Amino acid sequence: MEILKAIALEKIIDFPDIHIQTIRNYLKLNKQYPKNIKSRKYRRRFEAKYVGELIQGDVSTHQWIPGLSEKFHLILFIDDKSRYILYAKFVTSDNLENHITALKEMFLTFGLPMSIYYDNDSKYSYIRHGGVHFDQRTENPELVIPKALEEVGVNLINSKPFQPQGKGKVERKFLTFQGQIPHYMIFENAKNIDDANAVLEKYVEKHNNTYSRAINSTPEKVFKENNDVFEDLNKKDIESIENAFTKRAIRKVNKVNEISYKNKCFLIPKYKNCSLSNYEVEVRENPNKWTKIFYKDNILTKYDIGDIV
Repeated sequence: MEILKAIALEKIIDFPDIHIQTIRNYLKLNKQYPKNIKSRKYRRRFEAKYVGELIQGDVSTHQWIPGLSEKFHLILFIDDKSRYILYAKFVTSDNLENHITALKEMFLTFGLPMSIYYDNDSKYSYIRHGGVHFDQRTENPELVIPKALEEVGVNLINSKPFQPQGKGKVERKFLTFQGQIPHYMIFENAKNIDDANAVLEKYVEKHNNTYSRAINSTPEKVFKENNDVFEDLNKKDIESIENAFTKRAIRKVNKVNEISYKNKCFLIPKYKNCSLSNYEVEVRENPNKWTKIFYKDNILTKYDIGDIV
């Protein structure tokens, strides 16, 4: 209306200097004025009620060190309630192993959250694979994370395809990081990914202790002073996390009660005093640590890395 009034005053001789509302009321009486215009409504952004109720996660690929041609991937997990960064690390590959490492480290540090909110990245979504039930696709390595989260009792929520607004907090955080972190890299004279992670660690600590208008406090303070719903871990929970977040493969037991996995033979013990010959077992591997054999989610045996010939 201000623009219309300014044009009218300039173009029309002796146009009266009337109030904006008068012009608006006049236009409403005119048939050319659109009658179905509705006032714009602003949605209140969702916010979790408790710390640990919802964790947002994502990956950002960016040239984090100015002048360095190599781009790193930043894996980031942030608490929805407090905006506290639970995990942040630069990696050279956005692969399954690095995401498994990230989730395990976060859970072992803070406990199990109620839910994780991620996009439709194939590593986090069985919907991308036709919605087939996990038990029918155990061999598929890309279903490890959804199956593992289900096993440890963490709800997985996937944002709708092509609608990143649902992960607004983590998306906005990436924009801030992309604008600020490269300057810290220059100041700290970072040359490689190890230097970059050292700078990132300092930056995350600074972020967690910086006042945010969105929460009227610092993420650190909100995270520590509010009620949280992270599930405290006991020894059994830790073992469950270690068993769940692993590479997996299905093998059929031969007539002499052995299976072959990565060109190595594994002897399969009896299950409830019965031979598992001609039955399928599941191999779970924690690289450079151990290999475990499961039957119907029951552990049969464990081979430490030094025991495998």
